[in-house]
Amino acid sequence: MQSYAEIPLSKADSAPTNGDYKVEITEIGKETVDGHPCAKNKYTVTDKEGTKNEYTVWNATDLKKFPVKIQTVEQGDNVTMLFKNVSLAKPAASLFDPPAGFTKYDNMQQMMQTEMMKRMGGGMGMPPMGH
Repeated sequence: MQSYAEIPLSKADSAPTNGDYKVEITEIGKETVDGHPCAKNKYTVTDKEGTKNEYTVWNATDLKKFPVKIQTVEQGDNVTMLFKNVSLAKPAASLFDPPAGFTKYDNMQQMMQTEMMKRMGGGMGMPPMGH
């Protein structure tokens, strides 16, 4: 379709606020991960319903405490996330621009209606009826 619509996030879709959860951080050691000196921390996150989630997080002291490794248990399975080639440089704003030549619509409904009309040949009238 080579089209796009900008859709702002609703309050429900945006990130939770600090009032929605409580975070407790306990340092449990120091380790090196992928060549980065790290503080190994236990994070306990409790949401407003009282549900607790625990994470082991390795915060790289040479990358402004970036969490280069995160381990947790989800539905009985151990899950590990490892971040490599971390760059703290600000990305160019142009990386977030839509591709050149794409048509912008004000909303999804407008975009879908226009694209459907194109596929139907653009005719707004009724199809010819036989006698």
